[in-house]
Amino acid sequence: MNLELLKYVLRILTKVIANEDTNKMSALNLSIVFGPNIIWSSTDSASLTTLNYINAFAFLLLTQPEDILPQD
Repeated sequence: MNLELLKYVLRILTKVIANEDTNKMSALNLSIVFGPNIIWSSTDSASLTTLNYINAFAFLLLTQPEDILPQD
């Protein structure tokens, strides 16, 4: 269920990235905004160092989801 939701959100965000010229939301910008919301620990508080890794992983999810997520 969570994986399917993640794939759905990534499909939407990929469409946003495709219109980057009009909406100014690049993959990097979206990874900064959505990374902490998608990849977050419910038990640990995040430091600024941790946020860098979270945003980097979110960027990879947005730009190369086929390399990270299992295929259907």
